Amino acid sequence: GQEAGEIALDGRIGGKPATGHARLTTAADGSGNLEALTLSVGSVNAKGTLSQAPDGRIAGDIALKAGNLDDLAPLTLTALAAQLDATVKFDTDKSVQRIAVDATASGLRASGSTVGSALIKLTVLDPLGTPKIDGTADLANVRSGSLVIDKATLAASNAQGGTALKLTATSLGASVDATATLSAQGNASVLNLSALTIVKDGATATLAKPVSIT
Repeated sequence: GQEAGEIALDGRIGGKPATGHARLTTAADGSGNLEALTLSVGSVNAKGTLSQAPDGRIAGDIALKAGNLDDLAPLTLTALAAQLDATVKFDTDKSVQRIAVDATASGLRASGSTVGSALIKLTVLDPLGTPKIDGTADLANVRSGSLVIDKATLAASNAQGGTALKLTATSLGASVDATATLSAQGNASVLNLSALTIVKDGATATLAKPVSIT
């Protein structure tokens, strides 16, 4: 049999107006649907539709726009700040779960770290198994403790058994180039750093030999 119900929200969260609505259906085989989702908390708005197959795989998409993510602080229990425009799409590729993220953000601040701007276009295949990632992430003006990154681009591409990664960045007058492979080893993720070059003030430092980080 199938069960269905309506979910509604109308009130205030952290002093901000909060409204929402969705229709939820579930079936005895474990499948379900979250339809016509709309959620608004202050300047944060989400909408979309999701469905779950009996095997747990998800299809659908969620769009999220925020004038200031700090409007969600009462829910996340931590101070946040950012303007955000993101879409997350769920589907399958040859019966394997796939998630695609297309997001832009600016003025991101959380847990004492800041990111001036971010542009992320990534697709993750088999996120709960052996993840394989394709796409790019561009970050600017990153500050976290003593870490300062003026600009960074991370490019990911599908590789046999995992993901090939290439990082180019500038930090405190230095240029950084690195290549690595991310793969699964049992229940752990392993980062194999194969090359690293740092250039600053005419001096160059390179990685002596590949390094594996678990």
